[in-house]
Amino acid sequence: MLRTRARRQALEDWLAGQSARPWRWMALLAVLLAIQISPWWYPTPDAAAYLSIARAIAVSHRLSNLGGVHLAYPPGYPLLISPAFLISSRPFMAVSIIHWLIALIFMVGVYRWTCRMAPVPALLLTGLSIVNVAFWIYYRRTLSELAFMTFMIWTVLALDWALEASSRGSRATRTAMGMVLLAALVLIREPGILFAPGFAVAAFLRVRAGKLRGSDGLVMTAEVAAPAAAAVVGFLIYDRATARAAPSRVFGTHLGGFLDPSTPVLQRVAEGFRLRLSAVGRLVVPGLFKT
Repeated sequence: MLRTRARRQALEDWLAGQSARPWRWMALLAVLLAIQISPWWYPTPDAAAYLSIARAIAVSHRLSNLGGVHLAYPPGYPLLISPAFLISSRPFMAVSIIHWLIALIFMVGVYRWTCRMAPVPALLLTGLSIVNVAFWIYYRRTLSELAFMTFMIWTVLALDWALEASSRGSRATRTAMGMVLLAALVLIREPGILFAPGFAVAAFLRVRAGKLRGSDGLVMTAEVAAPAAAAVVGFLIYDRATARAAPSRVFGTHLGGFLDPSTPVLQRVAEGFRLRLSAVGRLVVPGLFKT
């Protein structure tokens, strides 16, 4: 028993030491990601649409998807990869390099966040978030998941820093940073708006604990939520209007599933649970990802 405790303590001490000097391990992870940079494209319907929007932004300086005005997807991710089309009309290598840079920013963000939550295994948790099959699948595809995760983790960090600021000046600066990041997040994927009520709850808890004035909490919440909400509403209005102006059999609107669902609510909830259980299983059970 004593030997087991000693080994566990030695492992914890080693992990703490590695987490305090993470850069050689981070460099190794960066190399693992760099190895996967390639000129190959993995096509999916969503991937083709994102590339089409990105090309239109870079080449014609307008928003269009496969020649139509109806985007069907938020423009945030295509905007990030659009500079690649300034290099080549088939910029798959350039897009792959952009994804590598985004992944590095994500990795640093995860490390910063895990250091706050669990300092000892921070480096290990960061490595697990990078070295897993699900991350690599999306990392190699022209899909918005990687960009969303990256903006998500840095939005959370910025909002946490805003709540912990010791002066009004630094609080205002950090709140502005979180506001911009959250607005960008919802333009990559609209569900990012859920971080606004999450921030409101966090601010309320700090107010109740006496660590933040109530008026400051209200102002910060309004400043963070208003631009993001405006971005979501604006895109949904644009999405619905362009879908009506140029109806497509390929793409629907993002509100279509809510306003005109094709399946009953209980069936959709059951299917959602099945998908989430499958996703968790594919991550933690060896060999399940390809079944």
